[in-house]
Amino acid sequence: MKIRIQFEKLGTVRFTSHKDVVRIFERAFGAAGVPVAWSEGFHPHMRMSFGPPLRTGWESREEYMDVTMDGSMDGFASAVNEKLPEGLVITRVVAIDDRTPKLAADMSAVANSKDGNTVNFEHELMQLNQNTLAHALETQLVTGSLLRLKLAISGKP
Repeated sequence: MKIRIQFEKLGTVRFTSHKDVVRIFERAFGAAGVPVAWSEGFHPHMRMSFGPPLRTGWESREEYMDVTMDGSMDGFASAVNEKLPEGLVITRVVAIDDRTPKLAADMSAVANSKDGNTVNFEHELMQLNQNTLAHALETQLVTGSLLRLKLAISGKP
């Protein structure tokens, strides 16, 4: 079973590099005793993948990662949040199937805040229809944020 996790990286933990964030999550999963799947071979590692790395020193309220589980995800977020340092918080966990595009391919937009210090990466957790997209754009205009769509080489968001 695969899950998509949304988490925040705020406060002093923003000075932690991407590689260290990966290690922090690996240790938190192990300490919380959650059943994360492992790769096979001589050097097994936890089966998880992150979205594009956030620059060191930047905060984000919407970072994403995909994790392959060996068992149930009951109580997953609360168990892991107890083991994470202050500033890293899992805010949402969604079960996804194997047909779901990889996280990097699922990236759709970047919204920059006015102060320039906080970046929100917005991903498509589910397929968006035109009404949902129109509502999201309207909300962004009301909040005063800038929404920039990034297109792939194929011309798709």
